[in-house]
Amino acid sequence: MMFQLFTGIIADVRAAVWNLLVPSLGTFQQRYWMSWEFYEPGGPIILMTPGESDAEGQFDYS
Repeated sequence: MMFQLFTGIIADVRAAVWNLLVPSLGTFQQRYWMSWEFYEPGGPIILMTPGESDAEGQFDYS
């Protein structure tokens, strides 16, 4: 279920496969946020991963 978290920031949860080589291991729910606010065609796409901690509230790196 995708929803607008803040202006320009979209939040969603998707099922991700634990291991692509052994798909029988099942899936897990992966939550993510995305924003197109600063994207320009041909520009870089930045992926931020906070490790194993909760990423809630960590998207405001301006």
